[in-house]
Amino acid sequence: SGGAEVLRITRDRALDVAPRWSPDGRWLVWASDRTGISNVLAVEVDAASGRAGAPRLLTNVRTGAAYPSVDPSGRWLYFSGYHVDGWEVERIPFEPDDAPLAPPADPRFAPPADPEPDPGEASGAVESFSSLHTLLPRYWEPLYRDPVVAAPFSGGGLNLRRRELLAFGLGAETGSVDLVGRHQYSAYVQVFTSGGKAEGGLSYTFRGLGNPLLSITATQAYGSGGRVLSGPAPDTSYVLERERVLGASLTLLSTRWRRDLALSLGGAMAWAQREQLDNALRSEPLDPTVAPSVRFGEVSLSARYSTARSHSFQLGGTRGFDVFASGRRRVQMGAAPSGGGPAGLDLSFDELFGRARAYVPLWTTGHARHVLALQAAGGAAFGPRAAFGTFGVGGASGSPEQVTGFTLFGGNALPLPVRGYEFASRFGSRAWAATAEYRFPLLLLNRGLGAWPVHIDRVIGALYADAGNAWDPNPMGDPLASMGAEVSTQLLARFDTPLLLRTGVAVPLVASPGVSVYVRVGLAF
Repeated sequence: SGGAEVLRITRDRALDVAPRWSPDGRWLVWASDRTGISNVLAVEVDAASGRAGAPRLLTNVRTGAAYPSVDPSGRWLYFSGYHVDGWEVERIPFEPDDAPLAPPADPRFAPPADPEPDPGEASGAVESFSSLHTLLPRYWEPLYRDPVVAAPFSGGGLNLRRRELLAFGLGAETGSVDLVGRHQYSAYVQVFTSGGKAEGGLSYTFRGLGNPLLSITATQAYGSGGRVLSGPAPDTSYVLERERVLGASLTLLSTRWRRDLALSLGGAMAWAQREQLDNALRSEPLDPTVAPSVRFGEVSLSARYSTARSHSFQLGGTRGFDVFASGRRRVQMGAAPSGGGPAGLDLSFDELFGRARAYVPLWTTGHARHVLALQAAGGAAFGPRAAFGTFGVGGASGSPEQVTGFTLFGGNALPLPVRGYEFASRFGSRAWAATAEYRFPLLLLNRGLGAWPVHIDRVIGALYADAGNAWDPNPMGDPLASMGAEVSTQLLARFDTPLLLRTGVAVPLVASPGVSVYVRVGLAF
């Protein structure tokens, strides 16, 4: 109670870590590399005096054993054992009375000649803990944003081609979590390479309640608001929509052995501001049928169940499955403006989306397993806005920041990717996409580039096939399909920031726009 040291069991320069008591309180077990290799040691502690006996050696392996724990019955000792393919959980009978005495520490771990002085009782002012100084940004991750496009449309005697309104965007993302895991945030900004527009967002999650998690998100994003026929000699004009969203969500987590379940309920307010562009993408006065601004209310419910996990030396999932489903209702506040044209109608809609992923381990060659990764996703939208299309199919997806287990923003997370095609090459209120990807290890480098703050860890390759389609209001044509190959490299930038770069080549098989080469951050899924 006074802070005085009662007993010091180890006094050397070895790593003595992870102490645990046996259920009967008789033995203290821990891991030590006093011999040069980490093994599990134990000492008997006298309950009356608190004094400890001589350390005993419970394991004697050549690869490493750590993080010991005695099971509740006191019969078994569980620990993490290190092997050529990574860490595994193992057990042996817990029989410390019959174990040999532990050898003394290796000479290189010998304690200093002058023993440390007895620290005596601790002194000093007691202050309240503040996590603010531990919330500085921990990483910087580059972002790529696909262009904003007006989707193609066929119907009513019209055949309108896809039109790019804003060119691709570049940006960066950062975030952090405090020392005790109560506060977590993520922020990003990205600038389009044409049009002088920028997007950004900030998300904060409070984890201090343990369960549930409380999140607040604020974002600004640009998208296509449809087309109108405008001017004395009617010509096609485009509506560029800036949407600002302020939302909050409550997430319930249930974590068990090798499975996670999360339920999230969210609500948001959204404000959309419209700008009309002529055929040369110059700003022009709004058509009378186009409301300059629209306000929405939104409610959403989502669920995720996952057994997916990764193994040592792998990149991405190795085995298990992940299922995600969500429903969203967005209601336009106030009456829709009078007149015709897509941009002047009620933009309320209901949306359902589902996604399933599976990771099947195959054989092992090199430093890691080969993996078959599968993904299937689909969605349907209903309501007035759905008549003009909701889902876009196409593009190469990346890995965004995940705060509560659900993708909030950032990165380049396309729900329905088909590599080799532009985003929204197919567009409609009904859509699906599927992927089969064979991933295999290439190199385990684990080396830096001299004194430069770049470390190259491992490299994997992938062969894949993608397919997807969307329809309504567009006629249902042939599904898009592509095949290709990718190389993903795990880097450590600025000494402590993990970064996964993925370079791919895609060969479209339907309505081919030609072979494409792309670079993304993170795995496809």
